[in-house]
Amino acid sequence: MSTLKTRFRRVQPVQVVWLLIGLYVLFFALNSIQIHRALQTHTADLGQIDLAVWNTSRGRFVQEIKGELISTRLTDHVEPIWLPISLIYWLWNDVRSLLILQTIALAIGAWPLYLIARRRIRVSDSAFLQEDFERTLYRDRVLGVARGSSRRGRALQGWGPVFLALIYLMYPALQAANLTEVHAIAFAAPLILFALWFIDSGRWIKFAVVVILLALVKEEAALLAAVLGMYGFWRALSDRPPVPDSLDKSPPPKRWRSALVLIAGVTILSLLWFVAATFVIVPSYAADVYDSSESTYFQRYGPLGESAADIGKAIVTRPGDVWVIASTPGRIRYLVGLVLATGGLALFGPEILLLSLPILLANVLSTFEAQWSGELHYSAPLAAYFMGAAAYGLHRLAQLFSRRRLLRPAKTGTRVGLIALLIALSYHIFAGWTPIGLSFRWPAVGEHEQSLSRFVEQIPADAPLAATTALVPHVSHREYIYKLPNLGNAKWVLADVSGTTDMHAAALQAQLRQLIGEGWGVVDAEDGYMLLSEERVNTLIPNNFYDFARVDDPDELTLDQSMQARWPGGTAYLGYRLEDQPKWGLTYITHYVQAGDIPLSPYFFVASVDGDIIDDSVLRPPPALQWYNQTRWQPGEVLAFKSAWFMPDMWRPGIVFSESEEIPSAAVDPTQRLIPTQITGESTWEWHDDALWLQPWQRPGKKHVLEMLDDTASVDLDRLRPPEDGASVWLQTSPASSAPGQDISFRLGWLLDTPFDQDYTLFVHILDNQGQRLAQTDRSPYHFFSIPSSTWPEQLPVITGHSVHVPADLSPGAYDILVGLYDPVTNERAPLAGIDAKASDAIIVGQLQVRRGDGVTATLGQ
Repeated sequence: MSTLKTRFRRVQPVQVVWLLIGLYVLFFALNSIQIHRALQTHTADLGQIDLAVWNTSRGRFVQEIKGELISTRLTDHVEPIWLPISLIYWLWNDVRSLLILQTIALAIGAWPLYLIARRRIRVSDSAFLQEDFERTLYRDRVLGVARGSSRRGRALQGWGPVFLALIYLMYPALQAANLTEVHAIAFAAPLILFALWFIDSGRWIKFAVVVILLALVKEEAALLAAVLGMYGFWRALSDRPPVPDSLDKSPPPKRWRSALVLIAGVTILSLLWFVAATFVIVPSYAADVYDSSESTYFQRYGPLGESAADIGKAIVTRPGDVWVIASTPGRIRYLVGLVLATGGLALFGPEILLLSLPILLANVLSTFEAQWSGELHYSAPLAAYFMGAAAYGLHRLAQLFSRRRLLRPAKTGTRVGLIALLIALSYHIFAGWTPIGLSFRWPAVGEHEQSLSRFVEQIPADAPLAATTALVPHVSHREYIYKLPNLGNAKWVLADVSGTTDMHAAALQAQLRQLIGEGWGVVDAEDGYMLLSEERVNTLIPNNFYDFARVDDPDELTLDQSMQARWPGGTAYLGYRLEDQPKWGLTYITHYVQAGDIPLSPYFFVASVDGDIIDDSVLRPPPALQWYNQTRWQPGEVLAFKSAWFMPDMWRPGIVFSESEEIPSAAVDPTQRLIPTQITGESTWEWHDDALWLQPWQRPGKKHVLEMLDDTASVDLDRLRPPEDGASVWLQTSPASSAPGQDISFRLGWLLDTPFDQDYTLFVHILDNQGQRLAQTDRSPYHFFSIPSSTWPEQLPVITGHSVHVPADLSPGAYDILVGLYDPVTNERAPLAGIDAKASDAIIVGQLQVRRGDGVTATLGQ
């Protein structure tokens, strides 16, 4: 045990910091590359940025292609930093080098952060030791007390700065920027921290160099550089000269004026560069492309204005509107998350947080949710500012508790840092991107992704090329690369019809077939990939191109709903698998069908709880169905049809088969739908309207994981007393809290003593506390499919589903849900009773909770 303690004491904090930086680089470089290899990077943004950087390395500064127009990134951003970064391609001409370089840059930010905290705590520790020595000297000489053990000692830093470096490397917003392809603004984070370090240590020449580099990152980074310059000028004035310590080489007093001139110079240059880049360079290049005299990004602040002048004026003259926008729930969560990720320490460094105000306001006031989601690159600079503030906060808390407990600041700093680390770790579990965080993703790279290299190798390195969006980053090291459907002067075309394409499946198929018809030859095709060349003549698409639609080993399938439903001729439906992305509310559904002897046309659909078809294979056909329809199926083979759909909060999938060769016919003409010969399986299903209805699902709230919808009665039926010729009604599934402008879904339960002899219309009203009707729906009863009231059984619960649009101008609060039934001919209402058995012609079954939304337009001025 003593040996272990001795070895531990020999471990230097500096070594631990660099070990943590190395581990971060290793993990996130591999993670970034894995995401890229899994074809989960796209034209926007990795493809277009990689093209601009590669062109820069070949002497064409930030040249890129928009549509079919040879253009420049200067239409959107001014990022001179790409010039030195582009040199990386002379060392390794691969887009992965850019991913690795970004990872290293972000990780390196931990070093200046550690230095700031170490210096400040060491200075405090030295002061504490001096005070302790003086107290002891006073006690010995004046009071005549025997000499104690207190003496001057070596200043320590403790482990607090190391914990701070680890918190930085765990920062979710920083990791999100690392994994969001590549962006120039990510390189601002380490530069901001180095600037703060050089300010703190009084290294003004190095500070000037870093500020200039920061200004060259991007146009808004130039404004950040100017603000840092102002802060540095104030610090230089107030320090006169900076407090020296054994670790620093502070400038002597005679150089103080020169330092002020230098700081003022780079500050003014940064500010002038910001103005020139934002209001001269970008508008001059954007005018021909976007038909706008200002940066198009100002349009993200519509409620405050669409020009810099209007936005600035609104911030000053309309603080109420600014507060309305900034205080929405999503934005508040964003701000709280930025603080929690520092372990709360950032709150004790307010002057550093003030430096972030330009980028903080730009994010928080934007109508573009991605800017304040904390899940893309926009928050990378804020990670640096908030962690810089945390370094100051760690120092201040260490001093505070040191005075109260008469402990060395190094020791109290270690304790404060450990507590902050535990808080940050807890938040990281909720929002982080490592294996212990809920945002972690490590996509699989299968045979399909690995086979891409075979196609890329066949394309001449300098040939103009058009490709689908997920393939562009893999082939963008050429002067001309277009994203389909744009062709430009492309001589080659590479498509992956089974992956992300940014095109409708039918449109992509039509374009590729048109090219083949116009004389483009099929160079190679397999598993959804197709490589075409203008110089080839082969027009035959090989059979293995359709492998992406076939299942190699049906016995290995893992399904969310498994069953055996067979139609005439042997065609069978086997079930489906869900791949849910709750963060984005996106659900992938893959249906599995086994081909029979007679080709049948499938029709896949999803219905909302009130019976509306929200998506189907006509509007959004699975690529496999578009390319490999029933006329090509071979008896016995198992086929996979995958689609990505945005679902409402309650939904149910269904499937239909018909004998028509046209996919839409099954949806348009119900008379062509075929009745299955057999349906077996323990999972939830119903046969209705000649359609097979599968397990219903719900998402109980935004970003919640999908859950199976349970039809179990939520009330004690013995408590219900339906009135004569009427029904009892209750709230079966409560609506999730909703924001104004959204659709909400809920379900009602009904119980009859005697069946209805007619079909009623069911109404739902949303009432305020004065009984005023604010929203309503009137329609025949539905529960995914139509269930007319004349078909409701007696003494058995019936469930109906409802969707109501919450008005965009509705204020937050609780609103009553009033329901009833009426004769559509006479308007006479049927008697109803709630759980309390009181009869009426309409019943309030519950309340709708309307929370404040994150939209801004409808709330301004209220």
